[in-house]
Amino acid sequence: QTWMSECGGSSNSGSPEATGSYASGFWYLDNMAMLHKMGHQQFCRQTLAGGNYGLLDQLEPRTVHPDYWSAVLYQKLLEAPEQEP
Repeated sequence: QTWMSECGGSSNSGSPEATGSYASGFWYLDNMAMLHKMGHQQFCRQTLAGGNYGLLDQLEPRTVHPDYWSAVLYQKLLEAPEQEP
């Protein structure tokens, strides 16, 4: 199995305007799809909570950041049955 980890759109804790926004989802979804196409079977996020690129808000535990929803969407798309063209 090949896993990808510590892969992010911004270093040094990210930026709320970039990595903490829905715009980051385009990069995140594209990266997961590209790696899946190349045979990677796992995609690990560097941090679950913390910085501006965590999936969960560090101060508000019940608040999720936009990339959380991108990860949920991607997982649902992978689980969906393939459609014939």
